[in-house]
Amino acid sequence: MELPEDYYSLLRIPHNATDDEIRQAYEEAMEMYEEDGVATYGLLTSEERAELLKHVREAYRVLSDVLHRRRYNASLPKKAAEAKISPQPVPSAESAKVPSTVEPHKVPDEILQKGGPFDGPTLRSIREQMAVSLEEISEYTKISIGTLRFVEEERFQVLPPLIYLKAFISQYARYLGLDPHRVVEDYLTRYHQAIGKS
Repeated sequence: MELPEDYYSLLRIPHNATDDEIRQAYEEAMEMYEEDGVATYGLLTSEERAELLKHVREAYRVLSDVLHRRRYNASLPKKAAEAKISPQPVPSAESAKVPSTVEPHKVPDEILQKGGPFDGPTLRSIREQMAVSLEEISEYTKISIGTLRFVEEERFQVLPPLIYLKAFISQYARYLGLDPHRVVEDYLTRYHQAIGKS
């Protein structure tokens, strides 16, 4: 499992986050990754989930203590310490939950017969054939339109950390009525191939 490069990225907060922002991000991350967390259900093994929760707890322990945080910031590479948070919104536990009152779309058989692999352009093509807008998916999943667009355009360098990306792709696939496990697997294969070449 690939973890974000630092504690700020792990909690999806800026380097100048307040104590309240750190606490809120910690609580949301713990809820998202707990054993019955909807957003990550089926995406993480028990071992991966335990490892991730351990890192989240450690990130909170360090960043919520003034002295520990000062020492940690001093240990970061200068570039990382000066970096601003990416434009993606902080995913909350609420935004990661799939509303039970909305039914996902049913994929037409002619689209299903084409199969995968499910990369960004294929997902966009399926979405457009089903006449589903990014705005509609964003409203349902609470994932920003910009992030959804980056997924379809395969702008891997600006996508959120892998753990969030898995959850986002899973929600996108569910909304279109696709098999989320298959779509995540195909998309991440493409992701790793592209990142490996860069």
